Amino acid sequence: MMDPVEAALKSQELVERIRPILAGNDPGVVSGALADLLAMLLAGHMGPDAAEWREVLLQEHIKCVRELIPPNEQMIMEKMQAQGAG
Repeated sequence: MMDPVEAALKSQELVERIRPILAGNDPGVVSGALADLLAMLLAGHMGPDAAEWREVLLQEHIKCVRELIPPNEQMIMEKMQAQGAG
C-alpha cells in the first residue's frame, strides 16, 4: 500500500492533469463523468464480499468528498477575490 502522503501528492498531481479536461463543461456532464469513473473504480472490487467492500469504499469516498469541500470552497473564494469577483 502506498504511503498516505505520497498518495495525497500523486492524487493532487492527477487532479491538476484532469482539471483542464473538466473545466468549462456543464456541471451535469462533469458530475456524470465523475460518477462513471467512481463506478468503474468500485466495479473493480470483485469477489464474494464485493458488495460489502463497495459499500464501505463508497461511504469512505463520500466522507472524503465532504471533508474536501471546505478547503476547495476557500480556494475558489480566494481566486474569485483575487480576480475582483468577490
